[in-house]
Amino acid sequence: MKSKSLKQKLPLSALVVFAVVMLSGCETRWTKMADDELAEKYAECLNTDPGPAMAQVCANVERECKRRRENGVYAC
Repeated sequence: MKSKSLKQKLPLSALVVFAVVMLSGCETRWTKMADDELAEKYAECLNTDPGPAMAQVCANVERECKRRRENGVYAC
């Protein structure tokens, strides 16, 4: 019985890992985003308690804001 449970969890775990890898690899989406849109997303992240998926989005937004600040663009 435990073996079957493990087999059921494995595809779900693989899907979660795949999703995280894909989301973290989408840096071009954030680098192409306009400053005002990025600032809006950043404000959303500050004003909400994000769930797991949104937390990843917020981490990407924060990373892009930091990258832009390092380049002299203070959008967020």
